Amino acid sequence: MPRPLPQLDRVFLTDGGLETDLMYNRGVELPGFSAIMLLRTDQGRAALDAYFREYLEFARRLGVGFILESASWR
Repeated sequence: MPRPLPQLDRVFLTDGGLETDLMYNRGVELPGFSAIMLLRTDQGRAALDAYFREYLEFARRLGVGFILESASWR
């Protein structure tokens, strides 16, 4: 009998509103509402790092998994 996938026995958190949060809450300019452009500079990568670290820390505090998405359109 097949065993269930291991990720089905726990809760996972994921981020939400990457571009909206970066633009309206953090003042990051996103031409074309495209966060992938941030990968081109150290400052942009630092903004993405800060954004995702907050979610990762929250998931760690809750003891849940985290689904790390990309900076591209999903």
